[in-house]
Amino acid sequence: MGWMPISTVKPRDVLGALQKIEARGAIESAHKIKQICGQIFRHAVASGLA
Repeated sequence: MGWMPISTVKPRDVLGALQKIEARGAIESAHKIKQICGQIFRHAVASGLA
């Protein structure tokens, strides 16, 4: 994903990144990253950025 504006990030982008992490066997890291992404998106929505 790189440096994408939050308003252009789609669920498929996040899912693809998480699947790559899971494929490496880093299941716990994927879970934590998913939680962090949720926090970021909730903040973006509350701030009117997404």
